[in-house]
Amino acid sequence: MNWFFTIWALVIIGMATRHIFKEKLRTKNLRLHGIRAQGVVIRNKFHLSRISVFRPVIQFQTQQGEVIEADDLHGWAMAIPRFSKGEKVTVLYEEGNPTNFELV
Repeated sequence: MNWFFTIWALVIIGMATRHIFKEKLRTKNLRLHGIRAQGVVIRNKFHLSRISVFRPVIQFQTQQGEVIEADDLHGWAMAIPRFSKGEKVTVLYEEGNPTNFELV
C-alpha cells in the first residue's frame, strides 16, 4: 500500500516538474525570439474551474497588421482582476503563432 502512494507521488512530482520546465523553456524562447507589441486589456474573463480566477483578455496588433484577441493563459491568475479594462500592456508574441504570448 505504501508503494502505491510513493509511486503516485513520484508521478505527480514528475508531471509538475515537466510542466514547469516546459513553461520556462517557452518563456525563454519568447524572450529571445519574441516580437514586442503594445496591447490593451479589453476585458477580464472569469475562468470557472477547481480554482476560479480572472484572466485578462488582451488585444494587440502583429507586425503584419493582424489583430489578435486572446486570453492571457500563462500569466498569474487572480481571484480578483489584476488588470483594469483599457489598461495598456506590453506583450511578447511568437511570430508564427501570435496567440502564444506573454505579458512583459
